[in-house]
Amino acid sequence: IYASSLPNWSISDIQLVQEFKEFANQHKIKPDPFSFEVYVIAQIFFYLIEQVEGTVTKEKLMQVAEKIKNINFKGL
Repeated sequence: IYASSLPNWSISDIQLVQEFKEFANQHKIKPDPFSFEVYVIAQIFFYLIEQVEGTVTKEKLMQVAEKIKNINFKGL
């Protein structure tokens, strides 16, 4: 049994799923729920890094992450 709070990558048409499918196709990755989950985590991490001003540190990443509320991240 597998449960996920993410959308079903095989039937969803949100932006993040579309980007994942394109990425998987370009890099010859077999799409599945696990590769989608890793892709989502990486995309959120990259988003957090982009929000940090100056040098990226663990503390700054935590501050940015703690400020995130009610955002629409590529359809999520």
